[in-house]
Amino acid sequence: MNARPTTSIICIARVIREEIGELIMGARFGGMPKEVHVEGEYVFRKEDLS
Repeated sequence: MNARPTTSIICIARVIREEIGELIMGARFGGMPKEVHVEGEYVFRKEDLS
């Protein structure tokens, strides 16, 4: 996974139960959950974005 939340954020947001924005804010200001729930997988191609 790319460490920078660029295009990979599309997949991340689809496979975690938690809200990605809340996790980002929690990482900055504290309050991160003890665990993040990942469910399944998501794949897309460049053509899928148009």
